[in-house]
Amino acid sequence: MDSSCRPVVVDDMLMSDVMSIASAATQLSQMQLGNQIATRVAVKAQDAAKAEGQAAIALLQGALEIQQQAVARASQGGRLDVLA
Repeated sequence: MDSSCRPVVVDDMLMSDVMSIASAATQLSQMQLGNQIATRVAVKAQDAAKAEGQAAIALLQGALEIQQQAVARASQGGRLDVLA
């Protein structure tokens, strides 16, 4: 049997398989892109949270230094001015 006499059913099945594979590849590509975007967003959020945490730590360290200075002045007989 030469190739020109193949049944049409085989061609239809082959085309269906090709379309299914192409559809699956497109879906996989879209999922990968979605995952990449989600990962980038998560990294950005994590970086922002880290920066906020570092700012909070710096603020607390500044407050600690001010408190230590006030306590040192008070222990040297100075007045502790809570409004300063």
